[in-house]
Amino acid sequence: MSGPPGPTDFGVDRFTVPAVLDRRAEQYPDCVMMSIAGADVTFEQMRQRSRAAARMLAELGVGSGDCVALYTATCPEWVYFWLGEARIGALSAAVNAADKGDFLLHNLRVARAKVVVTDAERRPRVEEIAGQLDAATDVLVQDDSLSSTLARGGDGPDNPTGPDELGSLFFTSGTTGPSKAVATTWHYLFTVAATVASAWEFGPGEVVWSAMPLFHLSAAPTVLAPMLVGGTTVLAEAFHPTRCGTTCAPTAPSASPAHGRWFRCCRTCPRIRATRSCRCGSSPRRPSTQRPTATSRSGMAVASSRCTG
Repeated sequence: MSGPPGPTDFGVDRFTVPAVLDRRAEQYPDCVMMSIAGADVTFEQMRQRSRAAARMLAELGVGSGDCVALYTATCPEWVYFWLGEARIGALSAAVNAADKGDFLLHNLRVARAKVVVTDAERRPRVEEIAGQLDAATDVLVQDDSLSSTLARGGDGPDNPTGPDELGSLFFTSGTTGPSKAVATTWHYLFTVAATVASAWEFGPGEVVWSAMPLFHLSAAPTVLAPMLVGGTTVLAEAFHPTRCGTTCAPTAPSASPAHGRWFRCCRTCPRIRATRSCRCGSSPRRPSTQRPTATSRSGMAVASSRCTG
């Protein structure tokens, strides 16, 4: 029985963020890697902005083995800093965006976060418990200034987390007690993403749609799978059954792999049953097959539709 896909199956020598993302950015620089809460990000933009995030963290004194807590709503900056910390050998902690009070304090203490990346809505929650943290913590707030700095991109340090080194912490829900941190390596995360991409039959130029919150471990493949195969993820800000059909078709550049192939969901309430139609380039086409979209109780829906002709 063959094992899971490995780095060489994707044209890289190892499963690290720089190895995979930089390779794909060289291949498909102007293709949309992700559309996050309505914002399109190409592979080259993702590379440049993750480098800018790495530089910003390094300037705050974050280095190998230090932890960066990500505590925002679904937004591009979450992804930039998640990939950016991996470029400098740091560790990320994906904190539930709904946490507050003792739940938030517990998770930040467990993470021993040196920096917390948050947004304006959640900043007061961080300030409320900041004095109870075990060590001084810098807070970066996602606002127009931060977004502008990241959008300029630029070079950053590359001392990446090794594939078998601890890379990310994800927290359990805390329903039976304090949340527990699940430690993962980047090799593990990329291997899961590779396995999922194979199961989805996800390839270059195709699209998956998701509303899975980024702090959830199950969201990791929606970021890493397009990096592996040259596809696109459309990540909704939140799951709204009556509206998701209007957000499933991202803007795809004409230079995208496989000629800008993407899908559009047309029947969504109360659950996405199948991809009913899709578009190649600018022309509506019927899919050659209709495959049910996988929908989880937590609100994730993924689909892949191949076009005829």
